[in-house]
Amino acid sequence: MPLRTRRFQHVRRARYDLLFALIIILAFVWRLIPLLERGAPTGADWANDLVVGHSFLGTTVGNQGITYPPLIPLLLALLNTFIPIAILTSLIAASAAVSPYVGVYLALRSFGPKLAWIIAPLPLLIASSSSEMMAFGGAPQLIANGCLPIVIVSAALLFEHPTKRRAIAFSISFFLLAASSHLVLGQTFVALACLLIIEAALHLKGFLTKVRQSALYFALGLVPLLLLVPIYVSLIPQLGFGQTIGATGDSSPISRLGFLTREDKPLWYICLFLSILVAYLVVSYRHTRIGIYLRAALSTLITALLFLLFTSDIRFSYLLPTGICFSLGLVAYLVTHQPASAWVHRMNILIVIAFLGSVLIQFSSASSLLTRQINFYGTLTVSSLDLRALNYIKSNTPRNSLFAVTSVTQGYNPVGWWVEGYSERPALVQGNSSFLFYASQKKDSRIATDIFGSFPSTAAFKIARDYKVNYLVIFRDWAQYNAVSTENFTQSHPSLVVYSNADILIVKVPHGP
Repeated sequence: MPLRTRRFQHVRRARYDLLFALIIILAFVWRLIPLLERGAPTGADWANDLVVGHSFLGTTVGNQGITYPPLIPLLLALLNTFIPIAILTSLIAASAAVSPYVGVYLALRSFGPKLAWIIAPLPLLIASSSSEMMAFGGAPQLIANGCLPIVIVSAALLFEHPTKRRAIAFSISFFLLAASSHLVLGQTFVALACLLIIEAALHLKGFLTKVRQSALYFALGLVPLLLLVPIYVSLIPQLGFGQTIGATGDSSPISRLGFLTREDKPLWYICLFLSILVAYLVVSYRHTRIGIYLRAALSTLITALLFLLFTSDIRFSYLLPTGICFSLGLVAYLVTHQPASAWVHRMNILIVIAFLGSVLIQFSSASSLLTRQINFYGTLTVSSLDLRALNYIKSNTPRNSLFAVTSVTQGYNPVGWWVEGYSERPALVQGNSSFLFYASQKKDSRIATDIFGSFPSTAAFKIARDYKVNYLVIFRDWAQYNAVSTENFTQSHPSLVVYSNADILIVKVPHGP
């Protein structure tokens, strides 16, 4: 390549990278502001990550019988020492929400500096599906969704022409993915299998030769995953794969697709239709360098569609927007860079303008949804997590005290995980059993439900004593909360009340006569 051309490529790449960085910063701030304004973390998953993070650091408050991939739990447990939990979770959540877009851009960027890599995936950057995961604490899955395109492209390049550099890229991206989310790790293995099938179908004659040449590099690239084996050995048997968790009452593929694309269905359906064209382009460009990227994108899209069609759990469908935008970027590039007349070029410009206009419409709808999503999953209020109630528990109760904690109205959310994760006290946490994966969590939830089934009453305290519970934590936003009977109880037994505010009541369980 001539020196002048190389310099032009570097300048163009730098300009695109700066534009990309500016867009990422704006999207990050857009999501960060409403998170910080709320003043408290959203959802209960962050607290569960804290529980696991403390366990990794050897400071666990008991045997909860759960484990997760370590990236987010360790970040939370380590950084919470220096950063307040509300700010920390907001920073991680807003960063994770842009990860899928970042992953698609970085995966395609290795092909060369192209404006299409920035423009085409824009719907993914502001997607309501990314905001949904962010709001309920799904930062690990968002990060893993961002890593997946990089893993698949690295694998496709390594398979085509194995080098140490490509093996390192594959190894690092795959390790980060596996250290983030076990849900996406399973999808990644399916995508890699799809990639091999496509490679075999398109290049059957040289397929076995490529396998032999790249096998050692792939094996070396997978070595870092051995560090995660103990975690996954403990994790996999605990998962409840037979469970169904739907975001809507109807768990059909059509309803899940509608839920994922609800901020702008026409735009997303057009993007889905165009992204499917990648299957045709894979055949047309199978002998070119961009064909490697097309095969990676098609593998990701097929995997996303398979999980949408054949799994009823909505969490496995969140890969679809990533798969669509990954494929759309390549389709857009190839369509707009074909030799054509001036009239066709003008039409391409009009299409790009119309696309950007649609993205602006999507942004308006997604902004409204973002606020609603944060409020929907924001089960903790500022008053219950402003270093008063939970810090009171942390500072004024023995470390081995056992708590029983009610859920809150919104979906019977297991908000009591914050007692375990933030206050570092073992707890029997009530929650919706259909949202609980682990056997230990289900068992604890049943016990807590038995205790609070007749609260406040002598029977409730008897059950609590039988399970050696020391304190009961009742959220006033609990579905079965009875304000009148609870008020009568606290007035009749003031010595049992240890903490009370507008959101929460903490009473001790008498273990004497």
